[in-house]
Amino acid sequence: EYLGEYGSHESRDRYDDLIAEWLVTNGDASRHTLRVDDLALLYMKYAKTYYVKNGEETSEIHKLRSLLRLVVKSHGRIRIREFGPTALREVRDAMIESGWLRRTVNENIHRIRRIFRWAVSRELAPVSVVQTLETVEGLKRGRSSAKESTPVLPIDDSVVEATLPFLTDVVADMVRLQRLGGMRPGECCSIRPCDVTFGTDGVWAYR
Repeated sequence: EYLGEYGSHESRDRYDDLIAEWLVTNGDASRHTLRVDDLALLYMKYAKTYYVKNGEETSEIHKLRSLLRLVVKSHGRIRIREFGPTALREVRDAMIESGWLRRTVNENIHRIRRIFRWAVSRELAPVSVVQTLETVEGLKRGRSSAKESTPVLPIDDSVVEATLPFLTDVVADMVRLQRLGGMRPGECCSIRPCDVTFGTDGVWAYR
């Protein structure tokens, strides 16, 4: 089957999907013999149908790709049932060595547990795998070598006002709306005309 241009992201994604389909059809999952790299392919196939909003993949897909690439690099060849607390701590150490922030490391540890819970729910792994992974605690502030994130501080109104003249009319209005409504950029971008009620008193309501 033609998978697309050689080396392209699309062809690699299609290849991974085909391997995942083969594993589901032919893999001996009943005896928990699949490897961690097999699980990565299967979970990504599932994730690309679950983490979707307005027909587009969410940022979670990109986060999962980065995480699973790291997990597979160090532990891809071992069986799913063999991935325990030691392996999880080794992956965690690799994240720290790569310069990932402490909060990001903890978030990805939760993702790994979620992936293995998914595997257990599909009878790809014994429940004991998840139970042992739950024993690995998250990194505490000041108790590890992981970097801390820099607090995101609010921008002064004078900076916003000075920036508005350099924006297009639409983007400038979006900035004003976000500031007045306390919206996130994604929330502002998702507004549709059908969600807005135009009152006769000149007041617009968005629900």
